[in-house]
Amino acid sequence: MNQNTPTPVWDLGPLGWLAPALAEEVTRTGAALGQSFAAQFSDPAHAGKYFQSLRRARAALHDACWPSPTLKNMLAAPAHDLASLSQRLDHAMNRMPALRAPIAPVRVQIPNRQGELQDAWRAAPRTRPLGALAERLAELTALGMTPLLFGSLAEPGPWPAYADVDLAVLIDRRAAADPSALERLVHVFERVRPLLCQIDPLQHHGPYILFESDADCYLESLLPAATLRRATTLGAPALELALTPVEDRLFSLLALLGAMRGALDLAARPARLGDRFSAKYLCSLVLLLPALACACLGKPTEKSLSFAQIKTELGPREIETLEGFERLRREWRWTLAPPRVLLTVAGRRAHFVARNVNRWPAPTLARWLAAGTPRLPALFNALLERIVRQAREGATP
Repeated sequence: MNQNTPTPVWDLGPLGWLAPALAEEVTRTGAALGQSFAAQFSDPAHAGKYFQSLRRARAALHDACWPSPTLKNMLAAPAHDLASLSQRLDHAMNRMPALRAPIAPVRVQIPNRQGELQDAWRAAPRTRPLGALAERLAELTALGMTPLLFGSLAEPGPWPAYADVDLAVLIDRRAAADPSALERLVHVFERVRPLLCQIDPLQHHGPYILFESDADCYLESLLPAATLRRATTLGAPALELALTPVEDRLFSLLALLGAMRGALDLAARPARLGDRFSAKYLCSLVLLLPALACACLGKPTEKSLSFAQIKTELGPREIETLEGFERLRREWRWTLAPPRVLLTVAGRRAHFVARNVNRWPAPTLARWLAAGTPRLPALFNALLERIVRQAREGATP
């Protein structure tokens, strides 16, 4: 194969962790969804190359902003090779508008609720650093980037006992093609790592990366429009986005398979299940599955609303498994919070300090996970079988 030939967007990769018969069905479903996706474009080969470029760019920027111990970025070049990254982005974004026929966009209003939320943030010691975090992120606006906060902390409390910080950064075309702007983005997130770790010492993910060009061909599997409507801008005016969505169940399936594989990899190391960081990461992967599965079924929805929706597709034992992880997350009490002064001194390595403090075992947590994780494959199989069945029946959303 010529090295310049784009990888087919429906290549799901190895599925050896699934039963062979189900892996074959899932691969066939991925191919069908890939063909459906490609049919939306006048030049499918270039559309595929465009999406591959943006996926790699997101992974590289995410990893540069918040290095992960379990995820590796998808670029052959180092994540910090921002000059090369900006060139790829510039090329990809300039090609996209010509690949689709004009479609009426969906308008999404994102308010600025920072003023009304700040009093609530200050009232709770755990969320007090959110004000300083918003101030630091506001400097991105001069670069052509808009910080967004979504999830439970973007709405008035009371908040659950445990809530991580869900951030997104919308990057305009000028900034995406400017290596110095991308470098500044990385440096800003290096500076706010202590604040993020003060709010959530188990924070395991960095910011979602959105590009202005995404509006031309929006993947709701990335962030559903319903989620964006419940977000707030930080240090920036209210925002109106004109999004042109595509039928993107393929990308939802890719994300679903990645989350399942990650959860199984963590569950396969029982000696680590009492490790608070790994246990929380496993729990988060499992609780992401309902939203991804809904998107695979052509019904993208807000994560908090996806649980009730997906339970209608599952049997009693699978529902029991999912509800067990819901309770674990809702009643989470195992986080160890390092002294804030230690996180401040650690600076850009604050995430490393917080993560390793939370490698300390929690025997009760380990026992719960040792009993709960053997039931995960049945949950995963049930979700995939439902998705395959819909594809086989030719069902439409």
